[in-house]
Amino acid sequence: MKNLKTNTTIFTIILVFGLSLISCKENNREQDTISGNQEILTQGEDTSTRTYRAQISSINAGANGNRNVTGNVTLEVQGDQLHITVEASGLEPDMMHLQHLHGLKEGNGISCPDPSADNNNDGLVDITEAYDVAGVTMIPFHNNPPNMEVDTQTYPTADENGNISYKQTVDLNELRNSFNERFDWEELDFSKFTYLIHGVEENAVPETVNSVKGLPPHVTLPVGCGQLSED
Repeated sequence: MKNLKTNTTIFTIILVFGLSLISCKENNREQDTISGNQEILTQGEDTSTRTYRAQISSINAGANGNRNVTGNVTLEVQGDQLHITVEASGLEPDMMHLQHLHGLKEGNGISCPDPSADNNNDGLVDITEAYDVAGVTMIPFHNNPPNMEVDTQTYPTADENGNISYKQTVDLNELRNSFNERFDWEELDFSKFTYLIHGVEENAVPETVNSVKGLPPHVTLPVGCGQLSED
């Protein structure tokens, strides 16, 4: 009887020890699986941040009531999100101001236009003349940049002091797809763009000022420009 009790005790100890080993192995296997999944998730996520900035300087101040347009543009790429911020002052008050990124498919040689871009010598650099220097209109900064539509009523409106504060977060993949479809430009490199903001009082421009897309010349006349570069 004593041997039976001893054997039973030994068997119980062995059984408990065996179950403990199995439990430890299962826990380790589960932990390895969780760690592996976390590693895969980390590898798949793009958590990098890239920042592009432009300082806005004034263009065509004479048609803009001799105001000096100033401000800053910040584009912050965080993973698949693009955060756009524009702070500008010196604009025509209580007016909606079109604003866009401009560029060329080659991506080289663009800059903000100066008075030498005034090809018809009327004292103003209109949008068609600015195209030759700053590039063509590409990405609009209104309430839905990925739709790539220029003629909308959703651009920011300056307050009574001529200031705008524009902030928008955009799905970068959606923007990239729309951009490539419209311009067939595979690489969306924000350092290859200029920023232009437009708009003066209706009676401030002569008949010699040209426009595009059927928009009135005073709406598309550039009043501020900045050249983007990466931090």
